[in-house]
Amino acid sequence: MTSDAKKWAQELIKCAVTGATPKPENLPAMTPELYTAIYTLSEETGMTHLCAYALERAGIEADGDTAKKFRKRKYEALLQAEMLARRKDEISAALENAGIDHIFLKGAAIRPMYPEAWMRRSLDIDLLVRRCDHAAALTALCAALGCRESEKSGHDRWITFPDGFHAEVHFALVDRHPEWETPLMRLWDSVTVKSGSHGLAMTPEYEYFYFMAHAAKHFEDGGCGLKTFTDLYVMRSVPRSK
Repeated sequence: MTSDAKKWAQELIKCAVTGATPKPENLPAMTPELYTAIYTLSEETGMTHLCAYALERAGIEADGDTAKKFRKRKYEALLQAEMLARRKDEISAALENAGIDHIFLKGAAIRPMYPEAWMRRSLDIDLLVRRCDHAAALTALCAALGCRESEKSGHDRWITFPDGFHAEVHFALVDRHPEWETPLMRLWDSVTVKSGSHGLAMTPEYEYFYFMAHAAKHFEDGGCGLKTFTDLYVMRSVPRSK
């Protein structure tokens, strides 16, 4: 059963991020037990919302508690995407008004590459400002959005919104790897305007380099989830203009 569930989950995730329609005739026969096993596996990998979407595209609709759980994850992803888009706009507007250059990172940058934004789930928003602008950026965001500074690390500070949502404001892209920081911070010399006059974006080359450096850090810390590999697939598949 586990082997059959893996075959289905792999096909469902692949079809979700490529826009293809799963072909049940090429997969193990669906049963109520297999349907539940797919849900259990997708929960372990954080891919339930994608599996739910692809199952619907394949015309596999089910009743019962497991079907409700699948639909719930999809609806959660849709609502979360709306909230993240609103928060991103609020952050960008606050920094634009303050005249501070900024670049959105990780999920906030990769999400638009997916067939639909809700397919790439995130729990927060990451962004980068110049080290010399970092204190001013925190002040501007807290003043405009009612945030407060909370946690900090060696390369960023967290701000927490009144409703508990948080964003990570980076002044460097990596920590513990000074040999990576110098080439990564050269990105400011080749950024492109993304929105307004202070909303910027990395070149595709820098974006890819940073993605791989960030993934390598997670591997050093114990590994990464399946989302890293779906991100990598999407980044390598979407045509990018320089």
